[in-house]
Amino acid sequence: MNRTITMPEINLGQGMDEVVKNNHSGPNPLTANASSLEVNNYPLNIFNKRRNLLSSFVCAWEGLKFALKSQRNIRIHIITGLSVIVLSLLIKVSYLEMAILFLAMIFVIACEIINTALELSLDFLNGKKYHPSVKLVKDIAAAGVLLASINAVIVGAIIFFKNIVTRIA
Repeated sequence: MNRTITMPEINLGQGMDEVVKNNHSGPNPLTANASSLEVNNYPLNIFNKRRNLLSSFVCAWEGLKFALKSQRNIRIHIITGLSVIVLSLLIKVSYLEMAILFLAMIFVIACEIINTALELSLDFLNGKKYHPSVKLVKDIAAAGVLLASINAVIVGAIIFFKNIVTRIA
């Protein structure tokens, strides 16, 4: 089956007000005007290009706090990760295995944060309107999180199985 998917056109020469007016159809957690962007009433100055290193870290911390407060799946991944850390301390996995577990856990959380950012961006541009292309992009991003989660489960199973079997034997 040959299927063509078309994306809504956005004129890159438009100002932020025109993009919002043309693509937004109802209340949305994202609102914008020509000089700022707000996410759940939290103003973000997106046109201030001159940031120092400290303000970049502050912005990243604010983004992490927003994701933790607003995204149930990120909270689930963090609680699962903390459980894995406790279990790995109880069965005394090696430092290398602990590092591998941390990499797998952080990868899942990073994928979930990127997925959240993509979904918020698409919701902002498309508003409340349903569009099959937007759904497809969201589904593809969610598939990336799913693959990262499957990877973390496999890594954890290998490490924990090996350590539990050696303790029993």
